[in-house]
Amino acid sequence: MTLSLRVAWQEVRPLPEPVPDPVTLDLFVSTVRLGSLNKAADLHGISQPSATARIRKLEHQLGMTLLDRSSTGSTPTVHGSLVAEWATGVRDALARLIEGSRALRTGGPDPLRLVASYTTAEYLVPGWLDRLRRLRADARVELEVANSSHVIEALVDGRAHLGFVETPMDLGGLTSAVVGHDELVLVTSPAGVLSDGASDGASDGASGGGSGGGSGGGSVCDGVTLGPDDIASLPLVLREPGSGTRETFDRAMAAAGAPPIEPVLQLGSTSAIKGALSAGVGVAALSELAVSEELRMGSLVSLQVRGLHLGRELRAAWLGERPSHELAAILLDIALAGGTGGPTGATVVSDAQRGIYAAVLTEQGI
Repeated sequence: MTLSLRVAWQEVRPLPEPVPDPVTLDLFVSTVRLGSLNKAADLHGISQPSATARIRKLEHQLGMTLLDRSSTGSTPTVHGSLVAEWATGVRDALARLIEGSRALRTGGPDPLRLVASYTTAEYLVPGWLDRLRRLRADARVELEVANSSHVIEALVDGRAHLGFVETPMDLGGLTSAVVGHDELVLVTSPAGVLSDGASDGASDGASGGGSGGGSGGGSVCDGVTLGPDDIASLPLVLREPGSGTRETFDRAMAAAGAPPIEPVLQLGSTSAIKGALSAGVGVAALSELAVSEELRMGSLVSLQVRGLHLGRELRAAWLGERPSHELAAILLDIALAGGTGGPTGATVVSDAQRGIYAAVLTEQGI
């Protein structure tokens, strides 16, 4: 059987002049999403004067002002918002063209490029990837682990198809969906720095909204409930600025009216903080996911807190209306199926696609 394919083209004609430079359109979209021409220039690896010149040339070509510039940043004009929306479509189409051409050239699709913050990467992503592998045995995945601010930069820059963060910070115009929830807990070694009279503001018993008691049994921290001021006075061992864990803790303390935090140590990974705690250095705020085993074994104990909200959302994030890579859409659906959130700002996959994925998940017992 011979199968013929007929493609109906619209009238063939060249694009009207002048044609905007795609690289400048990409720069303009980044400026709108980041709210700053300086940040966009840094992201694209060019100088601020060069970025300004490119945007002005684009404005001249289109015959309209696209950005309102001030000392606090750059915001799109009414016309600029519309142009940014259209430019995003052009950018996404070019990304598909580049990735599709590369796939044709190399004989296969690009690997799915993921970037995830530490807690999500260590405790959730491996399970999601295992489910993806069962659905698509030929899936090729590259995973980069970084703090939340770096995850956002990689997505905005187009270096990753899908990211996972646990931060309350602004996502720079990315589309996101809640895939789960987590809570920070204050932990220390069983021979911790507290006693029942550790601080004047401490009180007996636990309170709602705080972490649970330690599981080590007979901890020196038993029965002590700490308020925000008490916590600020402790020898704190915290993640570095830019980490989702640090951002959540800092915001919670500020919202509770606590004095400025001066940690005795700032470390770049949860494992390093656990090591410091084991050495008796101080008290840390870490993800409940990250310390559940240590709490169960009694190598760490948790402290009761009051007046402090340490819950946070775990989010998937991506650039554009929906993930551009097929495997990213499937992995996102897997993560959503295991979490309690839903998409924010976009329809991730169609109802038909979601039904197909759900049916396959059920059939394979995933």
